[in-house]
Amino acid sequence: MNMPLFHSSDEMDRLLTAAKKCRSEYLHSLALGARDKVAAHARYVRTFGATTVFALACALPLGLAAFYSPAVHSGTADEHWRADVTVVAIAPDGTWGTATDPLTNRAVAKAIEDCKAKYASEIGCGYRSTFVRQGWSLVFRCGTQNILVAEKGLADAQWAAFRQERDLRARYVRNMPACERTLTVDPEGQIIAPKNNYFSTF
Repeated sequence: MNMPLFHSSDEMDRLLTAAKKCRSEYLHSLALGARDKVAAHARYVRTFGATTVFALACALPLGLAAFYSPAVHSGTADEHWRADVTVVAIAPDGTWGTATDPLTNRAVAKAIEDCKAKYASEIGCGYRSTFVRQGWSLVFRCGTQNILVAEKGLADAQWAAFRQERDLRARYVRNMPACERTLTVDPEGQIIAPKNNYFSTF
């Protein structure tokens, strides 16, 4: 059977309508698929975003608490800060004065007065000074050099003095005479008879 080379105008209209319908359905299916993918992605983003925001909201107060939570002071810490302050003030020749008082500025003034009572000159007391709460204060005289330290523990004070002596000998006064301890003040502010070696109990 021979097929006509050209379709009639009615046949052409029918075929064109069918092609448009097929293309429309195909494009429609593509659009629906794309819409479903976008919706699924949006649901994922909303779920993930909400979870992330919730997690951050929970974590943020904990993180801030680590940095900004008020320090909880133990009874021991409170007692330490309520303890009296011991101040030692010395003159260039090694004359010392010491005082213990609840107020730092008042302890400084009393220590300087104590030094002046023994110092030959009017000016010079307090050219160096230390202060500590419930700690040890030591003064050493090394020829014409002074070593003045104050630390919480006696061993720490002794080692601080040793390091100062070592630095003085290494950098400034290589032939410095042996050091002698001229003052020891205990954590209660009591003056203890000095002993010359660094590692004695007092």
